[in-house]
Amino acid sequence: MYFVILIVAIVLLITARTHTPRFRINDGQIVRSSVAEARRMLLGGARHYVLIRGRDRRSPLLVFVHGGPGYSAMPFNRLLNSDLENDFVFVNWDQRGTGYSFSAARDRATLTLDQIVDDLDDLIDSLRTEFGQDGVLLVGHSWGSVVGLEYVSRHPEKVAVYVGISQVTDGSESEKLSYQWATSQARDQKRSDLISKLEKIGPPPYSSLKDMWAQRRVLTSLGGVWRHNPHSGLYYFLRYLSIPEFAWPGFINLARGGKVSMKALNETLFNYDAFSTRPVLKVPIYLMEGVHDQIQSTRLAEAYVDTIHAPHKELVWFEQSAHMPHWEEPARFKQEVRRIAIDAGLVSSS
Repeated sequence: MYFVILIVAIVLLITARTHTPRFRINDGQIVRSSVAEARRMLLGGARHYVLIRGRDRRSPLLVFVHGGPGYSAMPFNRLLNSDLENDFVFVNWDQRGTGYSFSAARDRATLTLDQIVDDLDDLIDSLRTEFGQDGVLLVGHSWGSVVGLEYVSRHPEKVAVYVGISQVTDGSESEKLSYQWATSQARDQKRSDLISKLEKIGPPPYSSLKDMWAQRRVLTSLGGVWRHNPHSGLYYFLRYLSIPEFAWPGFINLARGGKVSMKALNETLFNYDAFSTRPVLKVPIYLMEGVHDQIQSTRLAEAYVDTIHAPHKELVWFEQSAHMPHWEEPARFKQEVRRIAIDAGLVSSS
């Protein structure tokens, strides 16, 4: 018994540590031009976790702004999108209130959209100076697309091109359409259990985060979040632990940060209206939309692209995806990001 306890303790100790591996060539030597660092950076007066990886530090900067609010994209980006590190300096940032950046005492008092946009500005200024680049390729997913769109609008001179994944265009209307779709699908499939849950929750605006998450679970079971059946919680737990940058204590901050961030920012997300507040952009904009997304309305995304004024605008459809096209179709995502970077003159076509 004591031996088993000792083994478990050793395993927990080993898996409590994180690191990010260096880039190496076939003979094991480190690629001299590469960058592979997990940092604590001071942004907006607070320390944030930032993972920076690229086979060639002279490559264009790709800054990824995760969704949620409060849910780090770093683990799945490392698992599924690490090929981007060959063409870009790929920057994963845990926002204030998220993952390894989470601080309970600080974040409850400072979590606002304006503060997170200011944090992002500090991050991008630091990166542009360090890597000697004028403009970054900015990618925002879901909630991160709110942060991203706001940043591009306020600091267009620092962004070469903007990519919004599952772009938030009208949060309130998207919620209504999401509930209507779930109810219609549940009835078509004669899922009395799901119909009962939706009727109990009632249409948005929801009275609590608990009701919102209940609707999301129904949506997930109907294929409106992931196109294909999502895996179990154990699957995600093991997948997260399979990357060296994440360790089991990180689950504590993921859970705590997600709860705090959603409570602080959920109203901002649901009330965000890009049609009225951001009808004009000064940088090229590409929206990547999963055809089957039922969290953020693809119909509204299409309407936004039709009406926005920008130097270039484009809607990119992912036929086999719902709300997570960059993770459901990672090879296609990489292909499209590279094409966009070529169009923007950030990388060569050769």
